[in-house]
Amino acid sequence: MPRRAYWNERTLTEGLDRFITEHSRMPTAPEVNESDYLPTSRYIQKRFGGLVNLRKRLGYRDTHLGAGKNRSRIAKQSYRRGRDAELELETELSAYFGKPFVHVERPIGKRRIRLDFYVFAPGGNFGVDVFTASSFKNLITHVNIKLPRYEGFREDLYLVPIGDFHQAQLDNYIKRRKKAFDKNIHLMTLESFRNSNRKRAAFVLPAAKMA
Repeated sequence: MPRRAYWNERTLTEGLDRFITEHSRMPTAPEVNESDYLPTSRYIQKRFGGLVNLRKRLGYRDTHLGAGKNRSRIAKQSYRRGRDAELELETELSAYFGKPFVHVERPIGKRRIRLDFYVFAPGGNFGVDVFTASSFKNLITHVNIKLPRYEGFREDLYLVPIGDFHQAQLDNYIKRRKKAFDKNIHLMTLESFRNSNRKRAAFVLPAAKMA
């Protein structure tokens, strides 16, 4: 479901209430960006001065935040872990495939969804979406949100969750899904994704001319 073009206090409240019902807490900024029924965190920051101010304006209290400070601390740690993994992966992809062939936050499709990475490679270009998941249930929620966004994307797409997951666990989930993944969609741990890249060919950059 595409995001609304216009937001007011009623539609924002509906979106936040839905998230609270599903997760028993308010969303973090990264989770707002993942949600199809909330505006982007950038929009909230620009119009309301951030999530804290928006929560106060709409009358939400700390009781909606689940485990309070502990929950917030865990969310921040998870985000930091995911961001560190993204930066590390960007360095690895650039070193292997060549920096000119690795595009960061590349917009795709009519809705201009942004891939974390879009990589040009001789064997076929591919996209990468890296995300953090605090539990397997949370991972499934992320996947169900992401898949509709990438409908129409025909090149290989790798969904890479950052968390304590094993590839066998992900493979079993894929097999048991009622609706199968499209053939170009792959759900991989970071380790599995790294291993798959080692089997890929990369473009050879021309050697720098000697002075």
